[in-house]
Amino acid sequence: MKSDDFFNNHIKYKYDIVFIDGLHTSYQVTKDIINSINHLNEGGWIVLDDVFPHNEEEQKSLNLKNLGKPLTGDVWKAVYNYLNKIIEISDIILFEPTTERGNIAFKIKKNNSDNITIDESISTCNTDGWYEGPDAEWSKYDYNKDFENYFNIIKQFPRI
Repeated sequence: MKSDDFFNNHIKYKYDIVFIDGLHTSYQVTKDIINSINHLNEGGWIVLDDVFPHNEEEQKSLNLKNLGKPLTGDVWKAVYNYLNKIIEISDIILFEPTTERGNIAFKIKKNNSDNITIDESISTCNTDGWYEGPDAEWSKYDYNKDFENYFNIIKQFPRI
């Protein structure tokens, strides 16, 4: 089942922790973060998987025609795009680079009423979660131009 369907139709409870390791596109990861924040208990945690691709090839946008390779997709771009907001709404942020492709965990502040928002006016080529072309919201980030800065920021967070 798609995570959007799960969050919209099947969640009856609030959770202390949500682990996001689904469709590895920055668009879907962002939607999963938004949905997770809406379904957390006070002070709940979100853990993101695959935030640390080991090379440029691993971080390519996922496409149904490109399966079978070790890919993180462009999850890192979603984190980088919203990192300031994640810092703002979190009490604690942790980073673990030594898991297979890295994890970030963040604890949402108690009484937080803010969330991440996707600018729906920006065109997306996201088709049922898979990219079919350049996506304006996240294609502004380039691995060779932006990843080093992203990594220099997240590696400053304490280890999990």
